[in-house]
Amino acid sequence: MRVKLLLLALAAPLPSLSAVAGETAAAEAETPARQCHLAYRQENLPYILEHCPEEAWALARAQCERNSDSVSPRYAEFCHLFYTGTAPTYGN
Repeated sequence: MRVKLLLLALAAPLPSLSAVAGETAAAEAETPARQCHLAYRQENLPYILEHCPEEAWALARAQCERNSDSVSPRYAEFCHLFYTGTAPTYGN
């Protein structure tokens, strides 16, 4: 029985190295996007500021485009970075 399984495994076509590399690259590119999406949903502000400039700007537009005295305390420091221009710039 083990010999049959081994023969079946050896007879199966192997994926090409380029196909495996392409799948790996796609999975690696998707991972940061997923992590940023999750961080945005969880409002993980430090992670978003460091790794996710698009999400940071989206969150800033949602939370900081109002009078500074009406910003939720949770977002006060986050919004301050955008008000003062010290937040990461979009696209960097």
